[in-house]
Amino acid sequence: DGLADSRTMEVTRLADCWVNTTWEHCCAAPSDLGTGDEECFSGDRFIECCHPRKAPRDIFRCHDRGRDWSDLRTGIIYARVFQELPDPERLRWRPGECFLGAVMSALFYLAIAAGSPKTPEAVLRHAWQHADDMVLLMLRSPVSVDEILLSGWHLGAILVFLRSSPRVEQIAGPWAMDPLQNSREVQFLQLLEGLPMAANLRVRQDLAFEIFNDPKSISYELASVLLPWSAAYNALLERWRHTWAEEREMVQLLRMGDAKLKQILLEGETPRPLHGLLSPPPFLPLLLQALHSYPVVKVDVNAALEMYPSFFHRASPHTWRGSRRMGRIPALELHPMPMDDGLSNANRATRMPFCLWPGFMATFGKMGQQQMSAELVDPNKQDHLPFVRVWEIGANMGDCSLLALHCVAAWGLRSAQPRPLLDVELTLFEPIEDALVSLNAAVKAFQQSQHAAGNLAQKPQILVQPIALGPKVGYTQIHLRRASSAEASFVGCHGFQGECEVQEVWMETLDHLLLGDVPPVDLLKIHVQGSELDVLRGAREALRQGRICVTYVMTHAARIGQFEEVSSEEVVKAYLEIFSNHSVVASDGLTLGIPLQAVPAALKEEDKNYFVIAWHEGRLCRERPSVQAARELFGEV
Repeated sequence: DGLADSRTMEVTRLADCWVNTTWEHCCAAPSDLGTGDEECFSGDRFIECCHPRKAPRDIFRCHDRGRDWSDLRTGIIYARVFQELPDPERLRWRPGECFLGAVMSALFYLAIAAGSPKTPEAVLRHAWQHADDMVLLMLRSPVSVDEILLSGWHLGAILVFLRSSPRVEQIAGPWAMDPLQNSREVQFLQLLEGLPMAANLRVRQDLAFEIFNDPKSISYELASVLLPWSAAYNALLERWRHTWAEEREMVQLLRMGDAKLKQILLEGETPRPLHGLLSPPPFLPLLLQALHSYPVVKVDVNAALEMYPSFFHRASPHTWRGSRRMGRIPALELHPMPMDDGLSNANRATRMPFCLWPGFMATFGKMGQQQMSAELVDPNKQDHLPFVRVWEIGANMGDCSLLALHCVAAWGLRSAQPRPLLDVELTLFEPIEDALVSLNAAVKAFQQSQHAAGNLAQKPQILVQPIALGPKVGYTQIHLRRASSAEASFVGCHGFQGECEVQEVWMETLDHLLLGDVPPVDLLKIHVQGSELDVLRGAREALRQGRICVTYVMTHAARIGQFEEVSSEEVVKAYLEIFSNHSVVASDGLTLGIPLQAVPAALKEEDKNYFVIAWHEGRLCRERPSVQAARELFGEV
C-alpha cells in the first residue's frame, strides 16, 4: 500500500506542474541556463516537472528514454505477445520518465487483466481506476492529439480493444447501446472499422454532418470531435501536406477536435474520461486508430543515420560534422501501405525508414562530398554536375533510394549550394500493385518537397517501372504474403502458403534493358528476397562489358538454400564467378569492407544480413563518381 501511495503521489505531483504555466515556456524555451526557465518553479520543482534531457518535451514522446519504452511502443504496434514485452504493470507507475508510455502501460495492463478470467475483480477495478487517472492526467497535460500521433504510441488501437472487452464493460459500463436503429451511424461506424485496411478509403463527412445535426443521435455530442478529425484524416489521405500552410491547417483540425474532446471529457467535478471515451459507440477510438495508420509518415532521417555513425562521418560533408544546425536533415515523407502490411507498420511504429543500407547511403554521400569539395576548389564545377544513373530493383515503398537522394539534396541546400550536388536519374523497379501505389505517392511527395524548398530548378528525374527483373523475359508469377509485401518472391511465400496471394507480373533482364548504345548504370541496388542471383544471371553480359559500375546486393542467411539447394560456400562462389572482372567485397552493415571469401561461415548465422559490393574499373566506369566513391569507401580490404 505504501508503494502504491508513493506512485499515486507522483501522478498527482505531475498534474500540479501544469497549473497556470505552459510546458513550452517553462521546460522547452531556450534560456541562458540551457533549455527551460527555472524561475517558473520553486525549489527542485524544475527537475521534477521538466525532467530535463537533451529535449525535455520528449517526456511525452519518450524518444531516447530507454530501451523499455521503445520495446513497449513497437511491441504494441506489432501485436507481440505479452511475454515478449516489458512489464506494463511496472512501467505504468513511471510517468515522470515517459509520460505517454506510462499512459499506454496503464491501458495495456488493464487490457491484459481484463483478458484473463482469473484476474480478481478487485484487481481489475484497481487497474481501471489507475488507467482512468492516467487518461485524466493526459487530458490535463499540454500534450495534444497531433503530438500523440507523431509519438508512435498507438492509443487508438488499445482503446478499440478495451471497448470490445466484456470484463471491462462489466466493471465500468454499461456502454451506451450501439446505434442499430440509426442507419447513418451504422454506416459511419462500418466505414471507420474499414479504414486501417483500405489505403484509399475516405471518411464520409456527409455522414458526420448528419450525425452532428441530429440531436437525437446517440453520438450527437461527439460529432463535434468527429468532424474536424475526419477532415484531418482526409487531408492526410489526399496528400495535402505539401506546403506549410496546408500542414498547419491539418494540425489545426486535429487540435480543434482535441480541444472539444477535452471539454467534453473533463466536464463536471469528478470527470471519468476513460468511461467517456468508451461508453458511446466507438467512433472516436476507431478514428484515432485510423489516424495512427494514416498513409503519410514523416520518418526521422537523423535517427536513422545515427545508427551507423562511422558511415555517416566518412560520407557526409565536412561542414556538417561539427555543426548541429547544419547537421539536422529534414524528415522524409513516406506513404505506407494499409495496416495489414508489416513493413508499413514498422515505419509507423519507429518513425524511421525500414530500408537503411549503410554502404549504399555512404556511396551517395561520398559522391556529394566529392562534388562539394571540388566546388570549393573550382566554383566552375557548379556548371558541370556529375551525372549519376541509379537503378533500384525491389524498391517497395522507395525509402532506400529516396532517403539517399534526400540526404544529398539536404546537404547541398544547407551548405548554400545554388544547385543540387548531383544530377541524378533514378529508376525504381517495383512490380507489386499495392507497393506501387505507395511508391508513386512517395516519389511525388519527394519531388514536390524539393521544389518547394527551392533546392532544384527542375524536379529530379525519378522513374517508376512496374516490372520485375530476373533471368528471363516474359510474364511470371510473384507470390505475395498478405502481411508483408516486402517478402514477396518468385518461389512461394517463405513457408506461409496459407497467407499467400499470387500476382502475374512482367519480367525483364538487365541485359535486355541495357542493350545498345545506352549510358552505364552507376549504382545498382538489388534486394529481392532470395532471388538476387537470378537477377544477376540476367545481367551477365552487362556486367562483363562494364555497363553496371557499382552493384549492391543483399544476402541473408535465412535465404541461403531456401530457393536453391546450395551451401553458403557455393553462394559466395557464384558471386565471385558473376563478378569475376570486378573488385568485390562484403559488408555486414558495421564493417565497411571485408573479403567476400570470409563470408560463408558468417552466413550460417541466423538473422544476419550481408551486403555484396562490386565495382568495375573498365573504360566506361573507372572515372565515374560512383566508382571513385566505392573505391575510397571499400577499396582497402
